[in-house]
Amino acid sequence: MKVNEILNEAKELRQLMAKASEIAQRLHEKLPEMEEPAISAQCSVIRAFLLQTERQEEMLAEMLRAKEVL
Repeated sequence: MKVNEILNEAKELRQLMAKASEIAQRLHEKLPEMEEPAISAQCSVIRAFLLQTERQEEMLAEMLRAKEVL
């Protein structure tokens, strides 16, 4: 697979992660912590995981762009 193809796949992944993070945030907002503390906590954990994955994807894309320049 060529670097441009991988960058396109990484871009798609970033977009999907951002969308999933938005969904997790909406779920968290709909499940008040006082009423559903365990579910609310899970939504927070999922959102944190997605945000971290999004950052990892950005680092991957930067590395791929640097490789492309070489």
